[in-house]
Amino acid sequence: MVETPTFMKTSWVVPVVALVVGAAGGYISGKSPASGGDSAAIENTAQRMRASTRSAGSSAGESAKKSHSGSSVGQIARMPGNSSRTQALLDFYAGLSPEQLAEEAAKLENLPMNERMMASFLLFGRWSEVDPTAAMAFSSTMGMAGGFVRPTILQSWASVDPVNAAKYFAANPREFAMMDMMDMMGGGRGPMGGQGASSIIASEWARQDPAAALAWADSLTAGKSAAMSAVVGEVAKTDPRKAAEMLGKMDPAERAEAYRSVAAQYGALDFNEAQTWIRSLPADEQAAALASAIGGLSNNDPTAAAKQVASMEAGEAKDRLISDVVEDLARKDPQAAADFVKEQDSEQ
Repeated sequence: MVETPTFMKTSWVVPVVALVVGAAGGYISGKSPASGGDSAAIENTAQRMRASTRSAGSSAGESAKKSHSGSSVGQIARMPGNSSRTQALLDFYAGLSPEQLAEEAAKLENLPMNERMMASFLLFGRWSEVDPTAAMAFSSTMGMAGGFVRPTILQSWASVDPVNAAKYFAANPREFAMMDMMDMMGGGRGPMGGQGASSIIASEWARQDPAAALAWADSLTAGKSAAMSAVVGEVAKTDPRKAAEMLGKMDPAERAEAYRSVAAQYGALDFNEAQTWIRSLPADEQAAALASAIGGLSNNDPTAAAKQVASMEAGEAKDRLISDVVEDLARKDPQAAADFVKEQDSEQ
């Protein structure tokens, strides 16, 4: 059996890299004073993560730990190969104590912008798993740049300790106002990934304890619908049938987004079964849910999805779907994508 690379084992790599890509067009530099000061780590989390994320046997990580100094990240930046540099940064940060991570964060402003972006997200992704409150405090000293690393901090924190991440969010709502504004504007888009704070916590919590995550989301006043949809959507990735059952616990007026999340995962898993389920939904939700299901199907089989588009009634949901299907189809067969577009009646 092929061993999974260290890069893929690290829990915070995927969300961090996604946020780096999303922030690339809008990252704003801010001067960073020496340190965030407050350091109230969740000690049990810190011990667990220090033990689990050290890369034993990694030559890059061992070298980084032995030569911990202001030039270490600079040396990594001069390594050939972007993936090698990313792996070396992961190993380097994984081997540092919370105090050393704080020292490295203070040095980020000395890096060129492109290097600073990747280092910032990887550093804060790691720091927030071992000392999240200190990482949050430091982000508040970064000006506008702090807004771009705060989602990383919250997501990494929630990935190991959603209960305390949720408590921090409840006690400090103003720190997440920009993220929540993105969520209200549609979610899933924008320079910081577009998810609101409650949705980020709910998604990570649902991976560990869906029932507890749903109960927490249901207790919210602001962001309740988005958080509950995030829980259901996360469950739907592995068990859309269970996710569909969970919809019964939601207020009917707040189910629209969740219907689409479940439909997308259902469509990818079993499109015929998804169609049957969609027909059981309120009539005014079926078109949007069907579009989402076909979109899920398109991820795996864009040719089959293109054929299903014809079954939809004209409208906004169909127009958005066509764009998604064309994009998926073009990756496999550009000519088929062009022919598909020509077949459409909508001017969009």
